[in-house]
Amino acid sequence: MSDNESSRDAADHLSIGEDFDVAHFARKFQLTIPEARQLFAKYDNDRAVLEREAHALGSRSNGDDTTD
Repeated sequence: MSDNESSRDAADHLSIGEDFDVAHFARKFQLTIPEARQLFAKYDNDRAVLEREAHALGSRSNGDDTTD
């Protein structure tokens, strides 16, 4: 595997052990720290899945759901 592929793989994953990363992720998606930690616990560190689920959770948490 080339260095380029290693960098790309690392970019697709988030660090679940770093409080800074959890806090940054929570702020980015307007989640609480516990909500962000729950997502990391459930989906490990796959960036694509985490961001998709965080966006959906953030939308529900912030009242952005358009269903009445």
